Amino acid sequence: MESFKRLTEQKLQSLKATDKKQKIKGELDTFTLEIYPIKKGGGFYWTKRFNMNKKTYYMNFGTYPKVSLAQVRNKATQADLKIAEGINPKIEQTILKSKVRDAMSNTFKILAEQWFDNYKRNKVESTNKKVRAKLENDIYPFLADMPIETIKPKHVLSCLQSIVDRDSIDTAHRVKRIIHSIMDNAVIRGDIIQNPAYKLEKLIPPIKHKHYPAITDPKKFGELLVAVDTHSGTPEVTTALKLMPLVFARSHELRSMKWKDIDWVSNEWSYVVTKKNKPHIVPLSKQAIELLKVVKRFSIGSEYVFASPASTSGYISDNALLVALRRLGVTKEEMTVHGFRASARTIMHEVLGLDPMMLEQQLSHKTKSPLGEAYDRTKFLDARKQAMQEWADYCDKLRESV
Repeated sequence: MESFKRLTEQKLQSLKATDKKQKIKGELDTFTLEIYPIKKGGGFYWTKRFNMNKKTYYMNFGTYPKVSLAQVRNKATQADLKIAEGINPKIEQTILKSKVRDAMSNTFKILAEQWFDNYKRNKVESTNKKVRAKLENDIYPFLADMPIETIKPKHVLSCLQSIVDRDSIDTAHRVKRIIHSIMDNAVIRGDIIQNPAYKLEKLIPPIKHKHYPAITDPKKFGELLVAVDTHSGTPEVTTALKLMPLVFARSHELRSMKWKDIDWVSNEWSYVVTKKNKPHIVPLSKQAIELLKVVKRFSIGSEYVFASPASTSGYISDNALLVALRRLGVTKEEMTVHGFRASARTIMHEVLGLDPMMLEQQLSHKTKSPLGEAYDRTKFLDARKQAMQEWADYCDKLRESV
């Protein structure tokens, strides 16, 4: 084994691989340079051999010139200091490498994909597409390759701030909730102690709640109903537009209505509210039942009431209803499809004098009953059946008065 009193970069550059393996000791024998034979690649490897607890250990400090002479001297010195303190640097090195491997196999993206696989099972396709887009476009560019335990609030906030900077406040809050949900899984699994997304919504601008334009004057609402009755389009779009004022469900819930969810005996429509993932019942008035019978005559064998072969979802799009409304001369400043909910809620309470708590339940809004929402669903069902029929009859009177 060749030895130099002190290695220098000049001496290192003069060394060359040969047909045999060479070992060159560094100063004070604190490290060794091993030069592999040409047939094995001729690489230059920094190593260290030491004895501890009657055992011999070998450490690898990397290759030259990737690891410089100055760097290997520092590594060897640090190892000797640990040995002097009774710490085995080889075992410590092995543990560190294991931790790094574990961290790299437990990145945010890996956890996020596991979360999404579970999340998408109970969500509609359109919702899944929106969440997937947020993961790919808004979240992964910032957090994808980061090991879970290294993610701090500042990293999440940087991600959210980039969304705020493009004035997409609502999206920033939605992204925050997604990240929070993903990191909650890491807390439950024991990967981290605290969720780094906790309460970060306080550090971004609040959501500016949109108020959907809605006609709440009874006379004008009657004129709208008459206009809706004149619509001529596909049976699915026309009937959905006429049914909307009578059930005032959320647009997606109405458009994705399924035949199997209609009880023709009790005159009820049952489905799961996607926004809250909770069961909901809509009592169907006589007028609503008649409209459903009409569209059933044109049914194309789909599971959906308002089927559309041209749509990837299998049912008519929200834009189809919106376009129909605009073709009737109803402007976006006057009314939106979602606005039917506000129209019904306002007129049923202010004109018909119906119980606002019951109306909130009919709209599938969250209620604050001390007995819970399940109690409200049971308590108000009979009242809601009467109210929905009273509302349908009142709508007929409004049409007649135009």
